[in-house]
Amino acid sequence: MFLGDPSLPIAVSADKAKELIQTALASRNWKDIFVEKTKLFLVPYYFFEYHTYSEKEHNGEKIVSEVKKGVLVLDPETSEIVKGIAESLPPEKQMMREIPQEQEFEIKKAKLEIGGAKKIALLKTAEMIEKP
Repeated sequence: MFLGDPSLPIAVSADKAKELIQTALASRNWKDIFVEKTKLFLVPYYFFEYHTYSEKEHNGEKIVSEVKKGVLVLDPETSEIVKGIAESLPPEKQMMREIPQEQEFEIKKAKLEIGGAKKIALLKTAEMIEKP
């Protein structure tokens, strides 16, 4: 199935996921563990770029003294900036655009709409970079 928005690539196969589940439960003394099937959940996040600058006065004129830019990720469930995801984003060409036909999946709906996300992203970014 084709995805409307790009997704991070699937990190582990369904078989590897089953193995990891069984290992984790066995380490907690669960017995006779059987994972019938796996399901992929696509959880939305808002990725956005920011650009900001500072000015200082030089010879009576304001000049740009510092420029900052970056990529941040907003979790639409908590309205918080998620650290670590933006830094580990793969190149655009490695992003997933289709889900294999045999993979069962569910797309979670974002609780925060894009308009609200933009406003929150502005505030959270200003807070993070300590700018008004």
